[in-house]
Amino acid sequence: MSKENIPTHDPQTGELNPFYEELTGKKNPLLLNDPIDHIDNSSWEEIPCENVRKFQYGDFPEIIYVIKTGFKNEYLVTNEDAYHLHLGKTSIMTKSKVERTYNIKL
Repeated sequence: MSKENIPTHDPQTGELNPFYEELTGKKNPLLLNDPIDHIDNSSWEEIPCENVRKFQYGDFPEIIYVIKTGFKNEYLVTNEDAYHLHLGKTSIMTKSKVERTYNIKL
């Protein structure tokens, strides 16, 4: 097998190939310390987005972001709170489940 054909990961399990660097002499591109190490001469730009809504629970420091995904009737609900109890907790829900769970209208 040539160095160009060494797999970065197991296609069945998704596990990284632990011998990739030893066999190729290069760091496995899927093993990134910095998530943007692989982007050459690029920078993040904010783009207009109409599929995110932000809701606060009364006067409490509890916020949810409801994100409409590109999939039919699928939403991501991500939590943010001042106490870090639920910070980053994300659920995938249907529109009706989001509306029932949080008593909001989308």
